Amino acid sequence: MWAKIKNSFLITIILCIVAVGVSIGAFRLVMHTLGLRGEYTVNQEKIAALTKQKQELEARLEELTVPAALEREAKARLNLKLPGEEVVVVVPEEKATTSLDISSGVWGRAILFFKKLFR
Repeated sequence: MWAKIKNSFLITIILCIVAVGVSIGAFRLVMHTLGLRGEYTVNQEKIAALTKQKQELEARLEELTVPAALEREAKARLNLKLPGEEVVVVVPEEKATTSLDISSGVWGRAILFFKKLFR
């Protein structure tokens, strides 16, 4: 009886289909595992970056517990002053950029010529 089953064409086809199904399932599992491994690596890099950022922020927070550093930060960021101090703000001088923008093209040069002519 086993010889008859072993030599059966239908049984061979069924076993081949099962083998292909198992192979496809194994391939999908391997691909999923590789995807998870890549995700793991990316997440480890993010964790390292966030840990470094946390340490930097903790160091900055520790630095700001000193009154002199806190005062310097308040002056720099919030433009605060101590009583008796004066704050001086230096504003850069604006350059005339309109002449450069207008002078592009034939019509721009013509407009610039007439502006200079009637000044």
